[in-house]
Amino acid sequence: MVRLNIVWQRKLFKIAVSEGFDTIANKEIINQLSQWFLNQDSRINIVNVNDVKKVEDSCHYLIIGSTGNLGDLSIFDLPIKIADNKCTLGTIELKDDGDAILLINERANCAAIIGNSYTALRNISSGRFMGLYDYYVLQNNKMSYLGNLKENKFISDSLVDLALIRNENYSQKIDNKYIEAYFSCKYNSISQFQGSIDALVGSFDDFCRLYKVKRPSHKLKFYIHSDQLEINIVSGDPKPGSTGGFVIDSLIHTVGLDEDLLTHEGVHFIFNSDLSSPNAFFNEGIPLSFALFQHPERITDDCKLIQDNLEIKGLITGKTEFWNGPYKNGQCLSYPISGLFTKFLIDKYGIDKLKRFYQYSDIDEGFKAIYDVELLKIAIEWKNYVLDNIK
Repeated sequence: MVRLNIVWQRKLFKIAVSEGFDTIANKEIINQLSQWFLNQDSRINIVNVNDVKKVEDSCHYLIIGSTGNLGDLSIFDLPIKIADNKCTLGTIELKDDGDAILLINERANCAAIIGNSYTALRNISSGRFMGLYDYYVLQNNKMSYLGNLKENKFISDSLVDLALIRNENYSQKIDNKYIEAYFSCKYNSISQFQGSIDALVGSFDDFCRLYKVKRPSHKLKFYIHSDQLEINIVSGDPKPGSTGGFVIDSLIHTVGLDEDLLTHEGVHFIFNSDLSSPNAFFNEGIPLSFALFQHPERITDDCKLIQDNLEIKGLITGKTEFWNGPYKNGQCLSYPISGLFTKFLIDKYGIDKLKRFYQYSDIDEGFKAIYDVELLKIAIEWKNYVLDNIK
């Protein structure tokens, strides 16, 4: 985080893109990366990387591009080599379309995100916490290496080989027709968990039926970790704080075998394999609403929990970030609110409309187009729904 903090202190930024990089079509990539490398006071100038002849001391450079359209980057003091349409960092080479790298140099005045395809660039830039390591390497669209530089050079001793760790330390496996679950070596035995894994099949079948989605063509792959350190490292998404589970790189990671947690993360994977939403409120609302279908007795309890926090338009539209929503006794109420609101929409208007609405980035527009009603009116109807459930 030290180098990232230095980056944030700079006010002048140049985003240097490779030849032919379409900044309009790939605006999503720039926006995602801007969250990490730019601050709200930044003065930003987008330039062609080939036009940068000298690195200005007062400026930070964010290089974004495809390997085949980049040349010599030595003036940026980055420990990578690009030649013959290949990018290498020490012993690591980007070989396939699903490969990409993100790194910050030792002076923290240059960062680069380079990929062999735009898909790889999107995958390495989206939904990750960046800053705990100097470089991150995506291979076959899965985070494969993390590491730190020493004197701005690649040092093999600092390399974290995630593929090796997963193969060696997660060789214990339980599987069935739908799921492969790989367990940390810290679990002495796993045979006693076969029933817990098998029970998920029925839950996922129920979800697919109720939400009218197809099961993925391949098995769901779970990694079951024993503690927070393991999920942070092995997932390839190390971050401060704690988490129970998440989905990244088409892999499902959880700490432990809590049934609700396994179901929640599995539902995330299944639904987003078919559809995707840029809105965190509805992304979380899908598995949380399903939990209410499974356990209707929880509806009244959740309504009582949130009854003092029923003004939620900002949460719905995303103007209030999901994790900055209201809290009560340390619990983030955005979760039960999103579950109740999503279930209300499904109960009143049906799952087909929700699935169409789910893909709208402009929430107000989505409500008008799909539900033919203003968001404010639906929010009032939902508020009454909550109050009716606590009478």
